[in-house]
This record gives sequence, C-alpha cells and structure tokens, in this order.
Amino acid sequence: MNTLEKNFDRIAKLRAHESSVFQTQVSYSVQQCLTPERDKNAWLADTLSTRPGWADSNELLRYVIAAPFAVLPETVAPAVFAIRILFDEAPADSLRLEKDFEILAAPVFQLAASGEFSRLWQQQNPWTASRYPEVADGIAMTMRDLPGIPEHSVELLH
Repeated sequence: MNTLEKNFDRIAKLRAHESSVFQTQVSYSVQQCLTPERDKNAWLADTLSTRPGWADSNELLRYVIAAPFAVLPETVAPAVFAIRILFDEAPADSLRLEKDFEILAAPVFQLAASGEFSRLWQQQNPWTASRYPEVADGIAMTMRDLPGIPEHSVELLH
C-alpha cells in the first residue's frame, strides 16, 4: 500500500466527522469550478467561508488559516483542512483526530523543517501570493497552532 492509499485509508476512517470532511471536499470542488483561475489557497479559504460562523470573518485571516494546507496534494488538502477546521469547531471531539492529522499533514511539517515551505507555497499558489502577500507573513503564526509541528520548524518559516 503506497502513501497515497494509506492517506485515503486514514481519511476513510474518520467516521465521526465524515460528514464535515465530505462537506468540505464538496465545497472545495465547487470553489474550483466557480473560480478556476485561482489556486489551492484561495479555494481552501473560500471553502472556509462556507462554514458556519466564517462567512463574515476576515478574508485575510481565512487565507492565512488555509495556507499551510495549500501545499498538500489536491487529493488530500480539503480533507486535512477539514480536520483543521474541526479543531476550532469541536475541540473536544477532534482530539482523537490529532494523530490522523499529524500523519496526513506530515508533508507540511517536513517542508517547514526543511525551510522549503514558503518557496513551495508561493510557487503553487501564485494567485494568492500576488493578491495577498501578507499571507506569507501569517503562515508561521498559523502553523504555530497546529498539533504535531515542532517549534524549530515554525522558526524556519521566518
């Protein structure tokens, strides 16, 4: 079983929050269709705006929160982002998802540790990087709050 299959297997086992993950994936796909000229960061941020309580939130904040997940493969980014959202929406329930999150988001942590995150984020998200350059400054702040990321990795983002 390759890494992608293992990741899909983990996603499939998130039964307690299956509906939320599915809704996030559907919303992400809708955003892609509505705004094909944008990038993963924008589609994830726009997906966040469809969640209860986020519609009127600060747009830049949504882009910053979405940024760490915008370097993940298209096949897992919406699902991993859904878990991140659940950490805010249902903190007590989402504790059991931390290990799955750490495994699925491992590429983000590895990129941060290698110092390559910012370069790859800008390369993969040119629409967001050109319109919201402040997002790059906010990435370290947002990653500091993620479970599983070593502090020294966050420091490399500056």
